Amino acid sequence: FFHGDELHALGQRARTQTLHQSRLHHNDLSFLIAGYWRAVHALSGAAPSEAPRWHDDAEIRRGISIPSWIAAHNIAQLTAAYLLGRLDEAAALGEATLPMVQAIFGFVAEAELRFYDALTRLARGAPAGEAAGPWRAVVDEHLAKLTAWAALCPANLAQRELLVRAELARHEGRLDDAAELYDKAIEAAAAADGRVHDHALAHELAGAHHAARGRRGVAWAYLSRARRLYAQWGADRKVA
Repeated sequence: FFHGDELHALGQRARTQTLHQSRLHHNDLSFLIAGYWRAVHALSGAAPSEAPRWHDDAEIRRGISIPSWIAAHNIAQLTAAYLLGRLDEAAALGEATLPMVQAIFGFVAEAELRFYDALTRLARGAPAGEAAGPWRAVVDEHLAKLTAWAALCPANLAQRELLVRAELARHEGRLDDAAELYDKAIEAAAAADGRVHDHALAHELAGAHHAARGRRGVAWAYLSRARRLYAQWGADRKVA
């Protein structure tokens, strides 16, 4: 899921593995995989009728006892919530998961958390009635981590660092800088093997940026490409 595998195929694998692990009474693992399937379903819309418990997030959470796996479950749901525009839900998941960051320190899940929590925070802005300092400190920490990791593994993370920088520039009103950073993120995502979800998101955010500036023709070009890439990923609910 985190690597951008095609969602419909991923959902089928998750269904098979959840049922298999459940029969073996590997309850934590079966519920963890069920949580990934739930995120896949949210984006793809595909739902196996023989496993209705997979729809129940509360039951999944009760079924996982390992802290790092609870964090991974939350991050999968955060990813889906952000991509579907459910920003309040994504923000709540980020707030609930950040205290668990030591449990996933150095793992792929930490990079996912920092990326999507940063994007969520920048999309929502600083909470009303609260000082912006703590909010900005979290964004800066996320960006510093992503920058360090992108230097070590640009094929996986360069586009993500650039997207967070683009969103930060947009938030600060540096609109031309943001447009340039979105384009750089698109180029980096195109060069990253198999990261179609990042490529789609980069086009979507660039299109939204140009639309907000009244550049409808430019925005349409970016958003049309984002739609095709999301369809390629299997995120049918992004293109419905």
